[in-house]
Amino acid sequence: MTFSAVLRFTQAFDPESESYGHGNNKTQSAKKSILHPDLKTIPRVPQVQLIGNGIVYNHEGLETAALKHPSHTTFHKTRVSAEDEALGFTRFYRWHIDAALYDYNPPRATTLYGITVPGGDKQTIRYSDDDDPSGETLSVPLGTTAFVSGKTMFEILPPKLKSLAVRTSVRYAPHPYVWMAPARARSDGLGILNEGLELPLNELPEWEESKIKTLPVVCATPSTRGHGQRTE
Repeated sequence: MTFSAVLRFTQAFDPESESYGHGNNKTQSAKKSILHPDLKTIPRVPQVQLIGNGIVYNHEGLETAALKHPSHTTFHKTRVSAEDEALGFTRFYRWHIDAALYDYNPPRATTLYGITVPGGDKQTIRYSDDDDPSGETLSVPLGTTAFVSGKTMFEILPPKLKSLAVRTSVRYAPHPYVWMAPARARSDGLGILNEGLELPLNELPEWEESKIKTLPVVCATPSTRGHGQRTE
């Protein structure tokens, strides 16, 4: 499958889609963004981003691309010890949806096409090292992207939290992935620690009040989902 075919496949779910969720040719220009090291834009199909691990040569118009798989070690407040990492333990890196949360509305559909699936030994996910009394783990192959159903998450909430969720909206910072870049994540990847490390608004790239997004926590769409990436 070519990357042009990937775009056409995505447009089968959303015929009006003409942009990657963060904007075409945007992530590499925002060098302070936490997304910048992870994604490379395909020149002739800028709606498609390349992610992986290792050096890629002469690929779909990219002469050379140095790819590095995202790792919790670069973004979490704490990290799995070197000893445990050597034994194959890791964490979910970051839970997210493929949305800029500034200027662009969240996409209706995201597609993920695996060109080469990593081989090798499996790793063991720890859900949280700080506050998970269950000690549960999950055995996964390398290169795993885990998907979660927002519909299921809502359905298992108790009534009071369902009521809160449907009445709550979130106003995002301008350029939120740049704004949060200096901050550190919780060990489960589900949130940012409140340490006041976010960038001041006057240090962000140029922004407009009209492009700031306020979005509901719950929206009635089948694409309500997030996925967490983890280290290899």
